[in-house]
Formats: sequence, C-alpha cells, structure tokens
Amino acid sequence: LHFAYAFSREYFEKHQNREIPLVQPQAGGEEGTEPEILRCASESDEAVQVVGWLEKRYTLCGHWSDMAVLCPAEFSVKHLKEVMTQRGIPYATCFDSEGKKKYSRRKDVVHLLTYQSSKGLEFPYVAVINASFVHSGAADESEVIPALYVAFTRATRELLVTCYRENSISRHLEDFV
Repeated sequence: LHFAYAFSREYFEKHQNREIPLVQPQAGGEEGTEPEILRCASESDEAVQVVGWLEKRYTLCGHWSDMAVLCPAEFSVKHLKEVMTQRGIPYATCFDSEGKKKYSRRKDVVHLLTYQSSKGLEFPYVAVINASFVHSGAADESEVIPALYVAFTRATRELLVTCYRENSISRHLEDFV
C-alpha cells in the first residue's frame, strides 16, 4: 500500500476534489515485501521474466491460485500465455463476459485479469505487467495512474511490476527501484 500511494500521490493531489480530504491508506493484515520493479527489453522478455517469477512463487506457496497477473488489456498477455503454456502453468482469463461467468477463485490456476477486473480482489502474489502502457485515447499519460493504483493494491504479500515501454510512467516507476 505504501508503494501504491507513494507512486500515485502526485496524481491524486493534483486531481483531488478539494471538498473531499485525501487520506493516506492504512494497511491492514499482512506486511508485504517491497515491490520488485523490472524494466524489460520487450513484451517477450517481460513474459519470460514474469513466468520465472510465478514459478519461484509456486515453489514457495504450492498454489497457483495465490497468484494473479494484472494487465491493462487482453492483448498484454498474448506472449505471457504462450510461455505459460510451454512451461505447463495453468491459467484462467477473465477478459470478456464469458470469462467473467466462468471465473472462480477456487481453481488452482494463475488468474489473468485486467486492472479494472481485479478491483475488489486480493491475491498474495501479484504481477502487474505492461505497467507503462497508455491507451491511445488518453489525453495525458498520468490518466493511467488510478488504474495502476488499483492494480498495485491487489497484492497482499509480494508485488512485481514490469514495463517495457519508455515514457513518463516507466521513468516514474524507475524512481522506486
């Protein structure tokens, strides 16, 4: 939570409704580790790095269902799904209405969700991929920060944040390395 707030604070302070006070979130429950932030060379490199991270977490906890990979949009997991399939890692997606109907936290699979779909869910281990992606309709790169804040706060134990695009978001993430 501290990382998510620190990363997002400037955006929230600039866009705050002055009638509603900005309150720093208070963590409850588990105390997680510092987030790991990786700058990847490409989308393919990102997929390999994330799968390696997932495999290490599986050796620690023994449950794929304790893990989620959050992304800005479905296209972001194309290479990741290929590498996960090659390595025999089970996953479930929740990107469309059909996926949302079938979605279950009880299946022992890695959960692949968009930032928005993850709202309200928590997982011990979360990888936020393609974190520096800014959709073409955004007037400003900072518009993605609220969605990243939601994604970052889904992790209860460990958070991995990856990006491979160069922009103000990736540079801001590097400030936390």
